[in-house]
Order: sequence, then structure tokens, then C-alpha cells
Amino acid sequence: MKQIFYVIASALVITAFVGGCGQQTAQVKQGNSSPVGSITGEILDVDTNAPLAGAKAYVLVNGNYQVAEANAQGAYTISNLPLGAVYTVTYTAAGYATPIYNVGLNVNASQFPQGNAVVQQDVGMYSLGATISGTVTNGITGGCPSNTGLQGATVTLDLRDIGDGNPFVGFDLMATVTTDASGDYEITGLPGSIYGNFVGQANPVEVCAHIISTSNNHYYIQCTNVNGLYPDAITPIRNVCVG
Repeated sequence: MKQIFYVIASALVITAFVGGCGQQTAQVKQGNSSPVGSITGEILDVDTNAPLAGAKAYVLVNGNYQVAEANAQGAYTISNLPLGAVYTVTYTAAGYATPIYNVGLNVNASQFPQGNAVVQQDVGMYSLGATISGTVTNGITGGCPSNTGLQGATVTLDLRDIGDGNPFVGFDLMATVTTDASGDYEITGLPGSIYGNFVGQANPVEVCAHIISTSNNHYYIQCTNVNGLYPDAITPIRNVCVG
């Protein structure tokens, strides 16, 4: 009789344990493994929704990269990730910008000592077809606005922190060019979006021009916002007056 009681009690414990899982942000499947989890999802072309077979997802865990490759349907899974952490996931595909996401396996490992948490993160990849061009003008001596092109100004575009980390962080891309004799610049190979922004984008993209004046050794900087990038033939002109 005691043996029967023990079996029934164990079943009740397991039932109560599994029943509480629906309250978690991650799905939890009962198993006989360590308290680890997985990040899974699809990697697609953001404009066509075509799966990007061979695209890769990278996660740095304890000093080593874990890599998952998307199959013919664009599906990927990164397994055996310790629970209770937020992981920075970098996605790569030939001809596409490299987005960065913060994905949280924030289920407390002690709550599910034999469970596997699964969090889904689908990713739309942007092709590198956009260009930004413009002119940097010299307002250092005469003030802005100015019609005089500024040669030798450094123009930068930093896309590493435009998503505010929720969960899209930005792209692993920082471009730098120098203006020519007329003050003109062109930055190519940028992620293009037909809608004028990126999925999950929260912060504006800035084009910044920098110059160190040789006459007084002062450092000047001026930035202008770009409310999204556009692909191929649509090229936003961004003029910056440094002064």
C-alpha cells in the first residue's frame, strides 16, 4: 500500500510542476536534462520572406561561440544554453547586413531543474543595397549655412545601437568615409528598407561629420538624423554643415 501512495504522490508533484509552466514567458518542456534552454526561429529575407538557407546565428557562451546554421526553410536552433541569462545573438548571411539581438532565457533555472526553456526569435535580414550621399560644407569660418565644400572631413554612420535593445540592438556595421575636394561623400553597402526604417528600430540613425581645423586645432562635429535607409535607386542626400 505504501508503494502505491508514493507513486500517486509523485504523479501529483509532476502535474503541479508542469501546470505552472504556462505562466512563463518561455515555453518549457519536461525532460531529463540539465537546466538549459534553446533559442529557435526563422531567418528570412525581410522584403520577400524567402528563407535564407545557410544563414548563421552566433552566441558567445563562456568564451566560446555556439553556431547554428539555418536549414532550407530558414529554421535554426541554438541549444544547450544555460537558463537565467540574456544572450547576444548575431546573425549573418552573404549579401545581408548583420543584425544583433538580445534574447533572454530569463526563466529561473531553479524553477525547472529538469526542464528545457525554448524562446523563439525570428529575424528578417536586410540586403546591403542602400547608399547615403551628400556634401559637408564649411561653416567653421563663416558660419552655417555655407556653400563651401569642406575637404577632408570624416563622415561616419554607426548602426550598432539603433534598436534600443528591445530585442533588436542594431547592425554590426560602422562605416567611415572622407569627403573629396568638393566636400562630397558617399557611403555604400548599407542595409536597405523599403519602408524607411528597420523592424524594431527605436533610435534615429545619425550621419556625423568630423573635422579637425588645422588653423586652431579645434575639433568640430555635426550630425544629422536619417529616419531610415532606402534600397538601390532611392538615395537620401544628407548635407552636413560643420561649424
